[in-house]
Amino acid sequence: MAKTQSNLRIGDAELWINNGVDAEFVIGHTKGGIEFSFERDFEDLTHDQGGETPVEMALKGNNLTFKAMVAEATTYNLNLAIPEGKFNDGSISESLGLGTDSGYLLRQNAVQMRLHPRNKAASDYTEDIYIWKAVSSESVELGYKIDEQRILEITFRALYDDQQPDGQRLGRVGPQAIS
Repeated sequence: MAKTQSNLRIGDAELWINNGVDAEFVIGHTKGGIEFSFERDFEDLTHDQGGETPVEMALKGNNLTFKAMVAEATTYNLNLAIPEGKFNDGSISESLGLGTDSGYLLRQNAVQMRLHPRNKAASDYTEDIYIWKAVSSESVELGYKIDEQRILEITFRALYDDQQPDGQRLGRVGPQAIS
């Protein structure tokens, strides 16, 4: 592939959520952006003749995360950050309970996520990044300060989905149908 200046990128993105109940929606405004991280964990395969020099590398697993700096610290967004909390949605207000019993399994709260660059048309999915089953498991901190805007940092982690084809068990970059 030839080098092309049109491949240079800058700009923020929207984080879309599909919770399986409501229509897909944007998590809200961000401040500080969204970070995508894909980690690979390998085991070096060696033998005595080659010493410590690897002759092959075996994939042990992957870790895919989105870290979103959410400027809208709403009760619903807190529920995305703390999915094991008891969320109550009324006609006038919302509440989120905090604390549950040990052994709680997060997969039941997994949501599908899509990162969409805002400089792309809404119908242009060429650079969108999907996570099939995302959960938040990181600590949640929310500052209440006179001199700083309240920002909710949420780190979403992908769970393995055996219903997806090999090679995209955690997610995908780009549209489903390609030409």
